[in-house]
Amino acid sequence: MKTRTSKMFLIIMLVSFLSMTLIASGVNYNATLPSPANLATGVYCKTVYPVHVLVNSTNGTKFSVFFWSNDTGSYHKSTTLNSCVNATYYWNLTVNTYSHKYYWGVNYSNATYKNYNNRTYSFTTEAQPLTVTSPSPANGASGVAVSSKRPISVNVHTADGSKMTVFLWSTDTGAYHKDTTRIGVGNTTINWNLTTSSYDHTYTWGINYSNATSKNYHNVTYTFTTTTANGATTNYLTHDVLSIIIAVAILMAIVGIAFTVGATKEGLITIMMVSIIGIIVISIIAGL
Repeated sequence: MKTRTSKMFLIIMLVSFLSMTLIASGVNYNATLPSPANLATGVYCKTVYPVHVLVNSTNGTKFSVFFWSNDTGSYHKSTTLNSCVNATYYWNLTVNTYSHKYYWGVNYSNATYKNYNNRTYSFTTEAQPLTVTSPSPANGASGVAVSSKRPISVNVHTADGSKMTVFLWSTDTGAYHKDTTRIGVGNTTINWNLTTSSYDHTYTWGINYSNATSKNYHNVTYTFTTTTANGATTNYLTHDVLSIIIAVAILMAIVGIAFTVGATKEGLITIMMVSIIGIIVISIIAGL
């Protein structure tokens, strides 16, 4: 009886030891509260989008974490963080395609890189809220006439008929400023006047818009360049011909003065040579 009891005790101790070993070596980590929420829709479409998730260890041991995503078109992952404790961890994704489903996740393991665990999430970005077309002046236009009231305009269109909040902006005064914000805008043309009084100057302007409910702001930027002074362009051939005419006139004036004062033939030749050399040197220095 004593032997049998001893065997039972040994069996119980062995089972307890194995159970504790399995628990200690098992999955003691969890990832919760992802943002954006898994399967979320209508997510704001912008170049840098932060995602985060809470990772914790149920028994307090430290762990390693890395994020992964297909936001760039192929799988890639973040730098692995080691010796992590219970906390929320962040990473930035590139989310710049409308109506697109993105996948991302978090991989975590114990400190010795064993017992890898993964949580996969997905979200879908918003549909394009507004189509912006026909900017006037056209983007990148040149030779635009200067004006104290240069009219600019752009067409806006919402595919689903929703109303938008819109304003135009510019740096025409040297600093960023914006037009009156228009609320409840549908399919229409937005107009504004800029001060474009500088010749041969590149002006920047744009339109900022957001959905009236999501408040997700978007921006489109345009530029145009004004004409040169009085609409003139530099004609290097005419410039060079005029320079030659002026140089010859100066040379003839010098020779005439020398002849008038009775200079000898040799003296005239010397004066002409010195004058020609002087004109060439002055022309080079002046950039003629």
